[in-house]
Amino acid sequence: MDFGELENDKFFVDKVENLSNSIDIITDHIKAACDFPNYEELATEDKVKFDLYLSYSINSLFWMLCKLQAIDTNEHGIKNEISRVRTAMTRHKQIIDRNTIRPVIDVGAAGRFIRHGLWDPNKPKDKDLLAPKAKKRRAED
Repeated sequence: MDFGELENDKFFVDKVENLSNSIDIITDHIKAACDFPNYEELATEDKVKFDLYLSYSINSLFWMLCKLQAIDTNEHGIKNEISRVRTAMTRHKQIIDRNTIRPVIDVGAAGRFIRHGLWDPNKPKDKDLLAPKAKKRRAED
């Protein structure tokens, strides 16, 4: 790179080279993600994660480009697009949590509850259990 008059400014040169290296790394990652060979073989959940990752990454990079070019991102449509992708990510997380964190029924325990709750002819009736006991009276002398 030709830095011209700023060639002696070590801080500036390091920052620009660091930015250039970061852009190259990001470019490589996006190319690898876009050319993902086994996309059709992924499960639906993995496809959704992959698509959300790509959408959020590309929109964030575009937002950074707008900021670097001094475009007001508050009035640009990219802000709405990023919030839409965030909403989709939140919704995806809720769906995953609902499918993985919900309670599981212990079939054996449920069977025991039902079996012991059924009527048994040898058990006393509930009415007999709740009836008041006869009071003991003292015999008067």
